[in-house]
Amino acid sequence: GLDPRSLKVWNHIGRIIKSRNPDLIYYNNAPGLMNLLLYRALPADKTIVTAHDGCVKPTMKFNRLTRFCWNKGYNTRKYVQFFSPKQAEIFNAERPGKRLFCIPLALKDFGKPTKGLRNDYITFVSFGAINEDKNVKLLIKAAEKIYDDGYHNFRVVIKGRCFEWDKEYLPLIKHPELFEADLRFIDNSEIANIYSVNTYAVFPYKQSGQSGAIKVALFYRKPCIVSNLAGFTDDIRDGYNGFVFKNDNVDDLARVLKHCIDLPKDEYMKLVSNVNEFVDTKYATDKLVGLYRKMFESVLSIND
Repeated sequence: GLDPRSLKVWNHIGRIIKSRNPDLIYYNNAPGLMNLLLYRALPADKTIVTAHDGCVKPTMKFNRLTRFCWNKGYNTRKYVQFFSPKQAEIFNAERPGKRLFCIPLALKDFGKPTKGLRNDYITFVSFGAINEDKNVKLLIKAAEKIYDDGYHNFRVVIKGRCFEWDKEYLPLIKHPELFEADLRFIDNSEIANIYSVNTYAVFPYKQSGQSGAIKVALFYRKPCIVSNLAGFTDDIRDGYNGFVFKNDNVDDLARVLKHCIDLPKDEYMKLVSNVNEFVDTKYATDKLVGLYRKMFESVLSIND
């Protein structure tokens, strides 16, 4: 049930905001059961709220409750900031009439790596808590497929907590030597080296709003292999800074894995160089700051 102490905190924050009468409020938190009262209390003409997903996905936990909170929260808003153009488009189709802004989600820094790129195998790393939407099964199937086609000089590294491994994933593995599975909660201090030592980061997701994991991979200048979902293709350009395959298509993912294994070293280094160029252009701090300033000034000018 509701924690009365939490409700008191939100009410207290609401009173502080009201007493100070700010010109602008930026609230980076989606509406939920515990903050809904505060959400609805924030003045619509002065508040910008954020959203990572354009709609409530069927696979989200507490789906019906989340939909209720989003309806009560977002339906009262005038200004909403997104981090993906596609998710803004989805949101606008379901909740038209809002003023929407879109600014890329900043890259995530987990410290400096202490290890360099491994040189024993071409490696494909999948990092993060494992669930059905992450589609790690597809990566396993694709790896097994290319092994049968004669590709043995690679490894698939799987890092993250998984509660269904023995039942859902292990039966798909015919050649255990291909897989380096570390199935546990990964501490933040380990993340930098996870990306620095592996050749490619793989995101075979079935659906995605705005993947935080890919923002980490890009921070560590790692070429990415992604399914052709808008949340990924906003950042990954096929053949330029990574590779794109058809969503949930094992044959197409197998094609990309083979291409990566066959890629000469100089072409791989060019791929890394392109990742650096892309990150330095799209995610430059001064550019992101300028976009936020423009958004804030836009709302302030309406209220003048």
